[in-house]
Amino acid sequence: MNRIHPSFQKALLTQGSWQKDRAPADRKTLKPTSLPKGDFGIRRDYVLVPLATPTAGISACTAAKLWQSSLALFAGLQDCNLHPDIIVYNASVSALEKGRQWQLALQQFSDIPSAKLAPDIVSYSAAITCCEKSEQWQLALTLFTSLQKSQIVPNVISYSSAISALEKAGRWHMAVSLFHEMPRAKVAPNVVSYSAAISACGAGGEWELALSLLDAMPHTDVSPNVITFSAAIRACDMAGQWQLALDLFSSMQRFKVRADRILFSAVICACESGGQWQVALQLFADMRVSKLPIDTTSCNATISACGKNEQWQPALALFSSMRLLKVAPDLVGFNAAISSCEKAGQWQLGLGLLYEMPRSQVAPDVISYTASIGACEKAVKWQLAASLFEELHARHLQPTVISYSAMISACQKASQWQLALHFFSEMPRAEVSPNVISYNATITAAERGGQWQLALFLFNSMPTARISPSITSFNATLGACGKGEEWPLALHLFSTMAAGRASPNIMSYNAMLDSLGDHPIGRRVFQEAMDAGVYGRLCDESPLILDLHQLSYGPALHAVSWWLSEELMHRLSSTKPTTCIIITGWGKTRPSWSSSNLQNFVLALLKQWGLPAAVQRHNQGRLEVVLGRDELMRFAGFLSVYNQPVDCYAAWEAPELPEFDILVTNPPYSGDHVMGPVKVENDSFAEFTRDVLGRCWGTGDFTVVVEEPAGDQTEGTKSPKELGVCRKEFVVLSAVLGTASPVFETMVKQDNFVEGAKSQVTITDFSSAAVEAFLRFLHFGTVEGSLATVLELGVLADKYAVSKLHRLCTGTVQDELVPTTACAIFELADRFHNMDLRRCCLDMILSEPVMTMKQRPGLSPQLMEEIVGSEALCIGSEDLQDLICNWDEASSEEEREVQGLLQAYAEGPATTHRRVASGDALFELKESYWGRGRQIALLLGPPENDWSDAVAEPGFLEALAHNDNFHTYSIAIQDGWIVWMMPFVSLYLTSFSFNARVLTEEVHFKVFCSEDGIDWKLCLDSKEHGDIEEDEDVRCEHRHVKWLKLLVVDGRFSTDFCVSGILLQPMARLQK
Repeated sequence: MNRIHPSFQKALLTQGSWQKDRAPADRKTLKPTSLPKGDFGIRRDYVLVPLATPTAGISACTAAKLWQSSLALFAGLQDCNLHPDIIVYNASVSALEKGRQWQLALQQFSDIPSAKLAPDIVSYSAAITCCEKSEQWQLALTLFTSLQKSQIVPNVISYSSAISALEKAGRWHMAVSLFHEMPRAKVAPNVVSYSAAISACGAGGEWELALSLLDAMPHTDVSPNVITFSAAIRACDMAGQWQLALDLFSSMQRFKVRADRILFSAVICACESGGQWQVALQLFADMRVSKLPIDTTSCNATISACGKNEQWQPALALFSSMRLLKVAPDLVGFNAAISSCEKAGQWQLGLGLLYEMPRSQVAPDVISYTASIGACEKAVKWQLAASLFEELHARHLQPTVISYSAMISACQKASQWQLALHFFSEMPRAEVSPNVISYNATITAAERGGQWQLALFLFNSMPTARISPSITSFNATLGACGKGEEWPLALHLFSTMAAGRASPNIMSYNAMLDSLGDHPIGRRVFQEAMDAGVYGRLCDESPLILDLHQLSYGPALHAVSWWLSEELMHRLSSTKPTTCIIITGWGKTRPSWSSSNLQNFVLALLKQWGLPAAVQRHNQGRLEVVLGRDELMRFAGFLSVYNQPVDCYAAWEAPELPEFDILVTNPPYSGDHVMGPVKVENDSFAEFTRDVLGRCWGTGDFTVVVEEPAGDQTEGTKSPKELGVCRKEFVVLSAVLGTASPVFETMVKQDNFVEGAKSQVTITDFSSAAVEAFLRFLHFGTVEGSLATVLELGVLADKYAVSKLHRLCTGTVQDELVPTTACAIFELADRFHNMDLRRCCLDMILSEPVMTMKQRPGLSPQLMEEIVGSEALCIGSEDLQDLICNWDEASSEEEREVQGLLQAYAEGPATTHRRVASGDALFELKESYWGRGRQIALLLGPPENDWSDAVAEPGFLEALAHNDNFHTYSIAIQDGWIVWMMPFVSLYLTSFSFNARVLTEEVHFKVFCSEDGIDWKLCLDSKEHGDIEEDEDVRCEHRHVKWLKLLVVDGRFSTDFCVSGILLQPMARLQK
């Protein structure tokens, strides 16, 4: 009787029916001649089994996933002094692959050549599959590449395994490329190949490609299976295409594919991502009807789907039923349930779940605590939130940016701005980078705490942190500026927002109008919002009903005013009063942390306007206002309306003012008559007349023609003659032009002027945009257009002597002059020859180059040459190099030339002076260089004047020399002069200012400057300037000076004298 060698017996007895998997009898066995004669077995009482027997045993071990038994069988061959063939090696590698022992499998594979055997396709496929299952994609790809280089042709198994390995590693490009290589290699893809390729496309976000592969399967006679559909549905889920995921799920019946637990979970996850909680619940119910095993994945996805849509009741009901379904809640399930409570504001339930986790032997993680903190934040339980945050630290968990953001928001809603700032400042120390939500919460906290400077600082620091401000960032900062009564800052921020950085929404306009209050600009901003449709639903219900929902105090003020003056004015009868409604709400949905009361505000507003209102008895959120035409006229400022036929011409000829505020004529005015009432100095009537003139826009008896070069002149490749002329005409009333401008009045009224004779004027030195803005101002009284248009409009107004418009444009542009706009305005001022504005811009660029040129400046090479050619440019070579490195790549030849100028300046000889910009240079010298020798010498004159009393006072000369405001001394001179001499520094002079108003009718003084004390230049003559306001910057020609002289010609000069400019301190002197 033949017995089996113990080495095999030990391995084969570890599993039951290895004989069932016996290899076919035709496999090669070890020939007797390959062993020494007479030594067929190791011991005489045992016989050696044929090689087919251990091969079958190894295969049986493979099927039973007993890789250790397989390895023992393989080792037993060596104990028997037998040499395994390639079939045995393949079986052994496959067994190790099934056991996920990739290192041992690859070792067996690498031993094949040592056994003087050549790996075949089975060897390679088994090794690649082993690497794929162990997520060793580099090794899998190396083996596949080696296979291609050999004489062996890859088969579908090797391709599928390699594709799967790449898919699991997220190398979807390579996986899809390998899949498309299969037809060229004459290898037909199978369902495994397709499934792996579809899964790879999904991981790469290429859901369209994944679906196209799925659609192609029937055309290649490959039927998709449940794994294929699962991969396609996951691809749709990752791309947010939940509808397509459901369509795929429905189409499975056509292919006779029955959904399993994994596929149901995939579809539920897709519904969760798409917010389809009802569908997710239905699918979960279908799983139970189909008697599929319920797992944590499907439960968690369904709970999360409900929670994300604030459906906390079904989410918690499902969570509670998990134990009945014999599914133990895991960490993901607890977190999903807590998150559902957080989104619904159910903070008590959320905390209950958090403290239940340890009892369920589930350790809370940072997500658990973050969701609980978020629930407390929504309920304004900031103390509880802070306690949870401390507990998170105590458990040695690392807070995330979401944790910090939730904590900051909790402090913000409780008006704890200092605590919010504490948590925000703690983030860098915790190595957590703030995101836009963290910034927004902290800015809002600062806004609620009235800390507008802090809010503005945080907002301006966002780009430095490489975070783009969101609409919420803008809105919170606007609100902060409003509460700080800094409406000019808010308006500037709002204008940059409207220019394209972010589209203003209703909250933006609310914040802006809150800042402006009843300022006249507020009405213009409100009208802009109305035109944009932001407040388009104010009168949706009826013109007699004003709905103020979603409006704060500022927009509500303008909305009520607009409603009374524009909506109701032409609808109400003068005889029959009408009950009108204002919907304010009564605070039912107002957040608990909000203290606003819109209803009380509107009641007070109507009372102030003399319009009695009362709260409706049956609806506390509505106000009733009984109005007639007379009440509306009084609201408009017309206290007396005289509705009688009057000879208006006779009234005009009378020396006294007319007794009416509103003039109604039949027929309407024509010709010169239309402008008659404008000369009446009455604000209410002027507003009415502007409305009349607005209706006359586009009609009249005079034509304004604008001729400008056609085409794009920015490239400078063609002359105006080559470009041609573009002609645009505007029809206006000559009376409008003549009344507004004395220049036009002379043109249109005198026949000896060509313009008057032809009723036409041709303008060739201004753009059509500026001319149109000019004419619109004359009709509507407002200015609209880009910064360039407004600047050009100011020059045009100056030419045609429309002083009011000139002042408006100049003031508007000066308000826009900040470091971020200085370069743009400098270029425009140079183009339109506005020398005063040009000088202001140049001063700002020289004194603040890091801020003004933070972004690539759109300046011509000539202007940049002027900047770098100035000795007063306050920037060092290293800082300038850093500035240039942060610019975007130059896109034109001109930009490259400008960058080259700055580069040459940065790489040039080292600067010989330290430059410091100062608004009070005399005081700066004391503050910065005190103790390094006297920085200023002081001369008093003339000699015949008696200065002994002043000089005798302690500290007087020191205070006078350095304009020291900490002393009580001010300059007090009568018929004398003072000279300041700076021996060690020079000054790039820009302007002067005074700390008290200077009335030039009471005092006449002059300011001179000099480089050497011999040749003096006049900088300022007070008689030529007019009265000087307190702290007004009086600009002067730029000069490098070392001497300044203040000469009082007549009267008594008594104020502080501030000199602004850029101090140039020699480096050698500085080192000493």
